[in-house]
Amino acid sequence: MSYELTDAQVLTQLRLRKMKLTLELERVDIAIKAFEEVDMRGMNKFDLLAMDTDVDTDLAKEKRYTSDMTNEQKVTWALSKMKRATAMEISDYLIHTDPELKNRHRVIQAITYTASRMFNAGKISGEKVGAKNWYMAKN
Repeated sequence: MSYELTDAQVLTQLRLRKMKLTLELERVDIAIKAFEEVDMRGMNKFDLLAMDTDVDTDLAKEKRYTSDMTNEQKVTWALSKMKRATAMEISDYLIHTDPELKNRHRVIQAITYTASRMFNAGKISGEKVGAKNWYMAKN
């Protein structure tokens, strides 16, 4: 039995392979960046990202998430999708979105710190309900 592929099928397979390889390359670049940014005193990628204050205000308008976003960009992106959430819900959403985020405790710490800082700076809105802070994207 012979399996012959049409040119269109070969092209489709090549495009799929290219997308998979591009995603893998992005993951490798992120891993390299994370190792390059490790401070000798033991700080990791989340510690470094928590100190990053750059925010692209147009990011929420884009639908695509990338692992190399700053924590502020990740919070802005998540809130654009979730509308209203606690820092823990934002963290869980990001962990679900990004398979490279594995240490839930560290993610929650970094996102809680970032969301609180963004709220205090007026970059996002929020309200306290009971013991929880609920954050929302600014309109």
